[in-house]
Amino acid sequence: MAGTRLYALFTANQTTNYREILTAVDAGTNRTVWTFNATTAWTSANPRPTQSAPILANNLVIFGSQDGSVYAVNVADGTIAWWFPTGGPVQTVAAALERIVYVTAGTKLLFLDINGVADGVQGTQRGTGDLLHEIDAGSAITSSPVVADPYVYLSGPNNVSAYDRTFGGAPVWSFGMSSLAAGTPAILGNTITARRADGRVYGFDRLTGQVLWVRGGLTAPVGGEDVAAVNGRVYLSAVNGTTYDLVALDGTDGAVADRNTTNARAALGAPIAAGRTTGTNLVYVREGSKLLAYRGQPDLAVLATDIVFSGGTPSGSTVLGNLTVVVRNVGDEPAANVIVNVCEGPCAPGTYLASFTMGTPKPIKAGGRDSRFTPDRAWTVRTRHEIHVVANHTLTETDQSNNEAVAFIYVQAGPSPPPSVVGYGPYWLALLAGFGLGALVLFLPLRRLREWRK
Repeated sequence: MAGTRLYALFTANQTTNYREILTAVDAGTNRTVWTFNATTAWTSANPRPTQSAPILANNLVIFGSQDGSVYAVNVADGTIAWWFPTGGPVQTVAAALERIVYVTAGTKLLFLDINGVADGVQGTQRGTGDLLHEIDAGSAITSSPVVADPYVYLSGPNNVSAYDRTFGGAPVWSFGMSSLAAGTPAILGNTITARRADGRVYGFDRLTGQVLWVRGGLTAPVGGEDVAAVNGRVYLSAVNGTTYDLVALDGTDGAVADRNTTNARAALGAPIAAGRTTGTNLVYVREGSKLLAYRGQPDLAVLATDIVFSGGTPSGSTVLGNLTVVVRNVGDEPAANVIVNVCEGPCAPGTYLASFTMGTPKPIKAGGRDSRFTPDRAWTVRTRHEIHVVANHTLTETDQSNNEAVAFIYVQAGPSPPPSVVGYGPYWLALLAGFGLGALVLFLPLRRLREWRK
């Protein structure tokens, strides 16, 4: 998607053969802007639909085809800019950065000139793109390349490697693996996350290749191997017995931050992390014939400054009063039926000053808040009261470290002071000046009036 235009690549069944077709659609009018169907048709006893997808770079739409070529099409009118024959079906998604397109085909990682020519020299075939570098992994590559300056990364059949994105050559770093690659890696800050066929997910320092964390037990579903990364989370689909889960891992240590489980899912594809839409981060995933969108989770927060004491006039050593308690939702999803416990000292069953439910009848919306009052009780004066407020939620939150706050309430003896107090200093001078000015304003008109009466 770019602006209001959507670019889609699909496989057309032409009765006796198959062909990939690229189409540009105006999302506002739902009309086709142009169609590119100049790929070469192919036949197969067991045909597979296209495994590639279009990418946008340098005013080109670039994609790989099952016919064994990479195509670059002009975004304006769908005419071909260049193509490059790879020698084998392209079943991965290309990547591009500045002047280079990176694509895998068969056992090779290819570096292609994005303009179709290298150093002003025309390609080996008229109209074709030029090959800058070639890296042979030794066996079939099933994952797409990903690029982030200064390296291009490949989750190969036997290792995860980083190559100089401009010059190729030998890997800058490489980590050997005992299992095959599963899907395309994802980059999250200075971490690159790679998935393997044994159900393990690895987090590497993308500059040094150091293993930062490993998380097992996350077998990929067929067709849902790729991972996505955004806002400190790594999202992936995983097999769970006879169904599938959408899993979110913490990008810093690989811990499971959330796991959405639903019984009897027909299938679960690879998640796609979208940008901000109406202020919310979205993750899309295919479930059978449905498209699901996830916004994340609620995140309840209790602040000490939101715990406020209100009391009346003291009677002896106590004062009758209560607390106002506020719970905020700083997450992406509404939060309902939030149990809130208020205690003097650390909370434990049987020690509650109050226990009530927030987010009912209306849930606490994302970015919203809810408040309650504790019942009136006698508070000892001249005493520091240590108040704990804990918000408990039945569903997984983005962050549970901010669900408890501690406030120290000091109850003073004597009546509450007035809203403002006139004290010593410039206040009494200002007061006297005000009286004097008022007397003068009244004195002069009255004196003039007496003179007229005489």
